[in-house]
Amino acid sequence: MPEVKGIPADAGDYVPRRPFIYFEERASASALMTERILGSYRQRRQWFPLSQATAPQTMQWPIDDRGSRRSGLMRTRAIILAITLFVGLAVWVYHTLGPVPSREATFVSKLRGVGALTWIYALVQMLDMRFYNSRFSQRRRASTKIPDSLHGWLFGQMLAGFGIVYYGFTEDLRWYIAGLVILGLSFIAFPIRRR
Repeated sequence: MPEVKGIPADAGDYVPRRPFIYFEERASASALMTERILGSYRQRRQWFPLSQATAPQTMQWPIDDRGSRRSGLMRTRAIILAITLFVGLAVWVYHTLGPVPSREATFVSKLRGVGALTWIYALVQMLDMRFYNSRFSQRRRASTKIPDSLHGWLFGQMLAGFGIVYYGFTEDLRWYIAGLVILGLSFIAFPIRRR
């Protein structure tokens, strides 16, 4: 066996390879490619600073994270509203297909009790987030890292969701309509903030 640098000549036919050499080679190639891209970007930035009005539109490489977050929240708000309306429409279609068996009075009264508790909880949380900003809402904001506007919208959807469940069991549309109104008001009370 010919002598290879770092391997003795009497090592025989077995030559152990270093583990993960493939990944090390790929990492060095990736670092080289990144340096080439950044180097060419730095050169172009010297030629066309982003602050100049003459720079081409394709040179706006540093993306503003605030704009993408804002558009993401706008999409999320539209999805929340679309899901709420679609499920409400599905329950309405279910009720138009035929008569629904009536529920017992005790079940309906228990369902109303759950609805009252849901409404109290969601409205108290929304008022706290909007006006008081107590330590509970501060703790929730710190632990979940979700914007307050999304929290407010989800509490509004909670009420509309309960209205859908109540409408599905009892054919009473009032809780769903009230939940939709609160959901719409939550879109107004918790706007998407510009940072």
